[in-house]
Amino acid sequence: MHITVYGSSSGKTATKYLEPSQRFGELLAERGHVCVNGAGRYGCMGALNVGVRNKNGKCIGVIHEMFLCEDEDTQITDLIVCSGETLAERKRLLAEKGDCIVVLPGGVGTLEETWEAISNRSMGLAGMERKPIILLNVDGFFDGTIQQIKRAGDDGLLYKTYAEYIYAESDPVAALDWIEHEVKSAKTRKVDGRKEARDVRLQDKVEADDRMATLGTVSTFLSDFDVTSMLLGVSFCACALIALKPFGVRL
Repeated sequence: MHITVYGSSSGKTATKYLEPSQRFGELLAERGHVCVNGAGRYGCMGALNVGVRNKNGKCIGVIHEMFLCEDEDTQITDLIVCSGETLAERKRLLAEKGDCIVVLPGGVGTLEETWEAISNRSMGLAGMERKPIILLNVDGFFDGTIQQIKRAGDDGLLYKTYAEYIYAESDPVAALDWIEHEVKSAKTRKVDGRKEARDVRLQDKVEADDRMATLGTVSTFLSDFDVTSMLLGVSFCACALIALKPFGVRL
């Protein structure tokens, strides 16, 4: 299995993130998987690649030409070099070459890659409906990301449930176990991602139209209920209370 991994490339990455990253790389190699990543030699990416090499595993690096001779892991022999004014081609190839995506702690680049993958999964684009995404949530690093997605779901902003977008594990072994199971399951399912996404959006549109129709009815009622009618209603209530006062009725 080819497993695409996103993660930090910063040389200042905390040790608490490096150790689980290296362990995850070792696990990939031990179980015979190919690691696809951004070919960085520092940060979580660098630690991941060290782990893969420690167990004689295989890495495929996908790197933009701007990072050559500066940040790339020179020990990766299977290297794909991308070009362009943005990192779009690199991101496309990283996602395309993996059967799934694992996200290690990282900065804005890692987060941007992750959100694009989640968005494509939501819309059934680039085959992402068949590629599970898992966050290796070391020391609660992705707690905020998870909370944000769940909040969006609770507030009716998502087309699917949180579990249909991503999964999270704090332990490298548990993360790889889940990925292996999910990739195997995904390959046995016949899913038309774009059709599924269209069906979900259509159902959402029907429900939204119903809500807007209800709001329109309420709005029409309120517009018809003018100030004069309201004053007449208040006057009627006041007269009724005065009439009932001898019977002990009080405000």
